[in-house]
Amino acid sequence: MMLTTPSIHDALAIAELRDDDIVMIHADTGPAAQLTGVPSAERLDRFIESIISFFKRGTIIVPTFSYSLMKGDTFDKEKTPSDVGLFGEKFRNLDGVERSCHPIFSVAVYGQNKEVFINTNLTDCFGEDTVFDKLFLHNAKILCLGCSLDRVTFVHYVEQRLGVRYRYFKNFGGTVICNGQKKEIVTRYFVRVLEFDTTCNLNLLKEKTAGNGSLKQACLGRFPLISISAKEFFTAASNLIDANSYALIGQRFCT
Repeated sequence: MMLTTPSIHDALAIAELRDDDIVMIHADTGPAAQLTGVPSAERLDRFIESIISFFKRGTIIVPTFSYSLMKGDTFDKEKTPSDVGLFGEKFRNLDGVERSCHPIFSVAVYGQNKEVFINTNLTDCFGEDTVFDKLFLHNAKILCLGCSLDRVTFVHYVEQRLGVRYRYFKNFGGTVICNGQKKEIVTRYFVRVLEFDTTCNLNLLKEKTAGNGSLKQACLGRFPLISISAKEFFTAASNLIDANSYALIGQRFCT
């Protein structure tokens, strides 16, 4: 099945997204390959343009995570490439898009509330005043385009808020170059315990939220489109963790 800008907009509307939403987008490039009448080299650009044109009164936030301090690298918000896919790397280089200065979990932002999500706490990854905290406070929509719910990094905000036992705090220090200024910072990251399988597995959360109607789904041709609000995600994840501390990871334990 081929896609067009109108069919992309229709899919977003079916998932009950609005043109003034604040959205954090996790995306693969697969859906872009389905665009009709567009040269292959231009399809990803056109796909991103179609998404931006839908949220004409909204705010779009896209991960451009680099994990720089974890690798011992300097983070330069203008030059350091994203480590989490071509969609984010393309998006961050568009006119009107600005990138945050977080040396591990930077994001690229476009739209009405850009400054809110650019100016965040750099000394924590998922705590107070980070981009993930602001997603929760503004009840942003979390949108997956062609990828599974397991890609949603917001889950680690929930895990940190609830203090899950399979993660712990670790500090990372290094150099950040932001808006032409170089500074040394230390940021804490709620990292995973490596002794057992702590990889994200949100099958239970997907089942629960699809069942109660808070997870919205549509299709981008042969690829899925999934959307859920940050607060509905938080509530569902919290309830699952209350029932079983390990409900959101690959290795299940009885509690």
